[in-house]
Amino acid sequence: MDNLYLKKIDTPIGEMLVGADKSSLLLLEFYDTLRHNKEIKDICKAFNLQVIYDENSIITQTISELNEYFSGKRMNFSIPIQTCGTDFQKSVWSSLTNIKYGTTISYNSQASQIGSPKSVRAVANANGKNKISIIIPCHRV
Repeated sequence: MDNLYLKKIDTPIGEMLVGADKSSLLLLEFYDTLRHNKEIKDICKAFNLQVIYDENSIITQTISELNEYFSGKRMNFSIPIQTCGTDFQKSVWSSLTNIKYGTTISYNSQASQIGSPKSVRAVANANGKNKISIIIPCHRV
């Protein structure tokens, strides 16, 4: 069984929890919500991981890129990510990564972009279940 490495970090927008396996970022969530507890369980189950509170190279890279992002030096992330969700959720999250830095779109527009214009509420719900905040920029919708 592999590990889900977890580390709590401070950011300009609050404490966040970073989670990664040996090759991908799996979680970047605000720490002040209880939501991350369920997300950790879901990730561990989906990828057969056990929790370890430690830092690995993916977490180190995430912290570095987040610092650059918050200081205005980075607009895109190069961290390898892996998502855990339904095929529909993954398509919604994938579309979020195509929204350019500094722009926003509506849920209606996002639903159309993924070829499902009548699924506005489902798109909004999927955005709310995004486990990799900021890197997968649901805040742009």
